[in-house]
Amino acid sequence: MGKKWSLCDDIIDPLATELYDTVQQWHIIGRERPRPQNIEWMYKERHVEFAVSWLKLNVSVDFAGDFQNKLNDLLDLFKKLHFRSLQILDGDIDGTAKTATFRHDAIRRVYDERYAWLKYNLPQEKLENFDPDEDEILGPFSMQEGQVEQAFRDTVEYLRQTSALLRAKFAKKTDNGNNAISPTWYHSPDELKPEHFAFGPLNGTMKDLDLALSGKGKNGLQIKGKNKRGTIWVIGRQYRAFEVWFKTQGDYSAAFSKFDSQKVNKTTTSVKSKSR
Repeated sequence: MGKKWSLCDDIIDPLATELYDTVQQWHIIGRERPRPQNIEWMYKERHVEFAVSWLKLNVSVDFAGDFQNKLNDLLDLFKKLHFRSLQILDGDIDGTAKTATFRHDAIRRVYDERYAWLKYNLPQEKLENFDPDEDEILGPFSMQEGQVEQAFRDTVEYLRQTSALLRAKFAKKTDNGNNAISPTWYHSPDELKPEHFAFGPLNGTMKDLDLALSGKGKNGLQIKGKNKRGTIWVIGRQYRAFEVWFKTQGDYSAAFSKFDSQKVNKTTTSVKSKSR
């Protein structure tokens, strides 16, 4: 029997490790740095697109979007740094021409060729007191490179936190005590609620909350569907109780009004039943 597939074990954790190894080797002399194509291939090999689709289906659209944006933002920053290195090497400092020249490890060569030029053109005493951060080319380029390096580290940390969060959400003990992946449609209390779900909470059973959200309330379809689409954030509590958070005050107020009227109707019905 083959190994059971796991989003964390097969995609997120290996990707975090590979990005970490990349940034750890960033400044090793003689080691060729990756190009954007390498990172794109890494994403493809680790099936990032599939991970995004899985998160949309099993967590929320917003969570999947944050995951996708984090990885895309890193790649975009790296592409800009690499392109800037090609411009410098081609003498297109102002970016007035389209750079098309291919270079292996272009980032490293920016430093090497700039130092070679300075060594040839500067007097020895000036070269000895040379500060790369004050150089008109190396200064801005080094700052941009530092930002990209930090973005790699931030993305690695984000992936590790995401893995831990997903493991906490989907971990469930089976009868024999082994951990199994058991996705639920709602979020756990341990999950970090996105800031834009700021209005709430509305607490109740699935049936009552479903009625408050739609006025229909059939088998939890409304609350499950809205949570899946990322329009609300539902937290599962004990004893089949749920907590709902909303993006806008209007949505929260409308749901609360329906929910409150349900409680009044229930109380009225109960009093009438007792009087009989």
